[in-house]
Amino acid sequence: MYSDFSGGPQDTRDQIIQLMAPRGGAMADGIRLAMINGVGLVVGVLGIGVISLFTRLIGLPHVIISFLVGVALVTLAVFFWFRYATAHGKAARASQRGVRADVFGAVAAIPFAVVGLLTVAWGILGLLFGMLSFSLSRAGDGLERLLVAVILLGLAAANVIIARAATD
Repeated sequence: MYSDFSGGPQDTRDQIIQLMAPRGGAMADGIRLAMINGVGLVVGVLGIGVISLFTRLIGLPHVIISFLVGVALVTLAVFFWFRYATAHGKAARASQRGVRADVFGAVAAIPFAVVGLLTVAWGILGLLFGMLSFSLSRAGDGLERLLVAVILLGLAAANVIIARAATD
């Protein structure tokens, strides 16, 4: 048996875009952007891992290529955050609500802050085990995790800074 139901007057892509569009509420729009950031964080990390795997298989310098891909992803994220924060500010002003850029940016930064704080804990634990076992490789791994944590916490701070800059 076949159905003629197409899911509504709009296709799925338009429905998702309409669902994720900012409406002016700082908390709700921040949660929407946090969901987008969480998905983007997972997809970005998986993408960098797959690219690193392929570059290792074909003999290219995987660290440099993964770094460049990471920089490109951060650049795209900053561009997207600025546009989304600008749209949030316009929607908040149109609905005559106060633009609370700090709340919007802080809520949107939650995925980066949570993963960054967990990575800080994991990095400190790696340093501790490296010192206890006199293992330079474990200590180096702990320092690498701390560097990743600094980058993630920097992205969380960038969410707030961009939200403030785009809504002023």
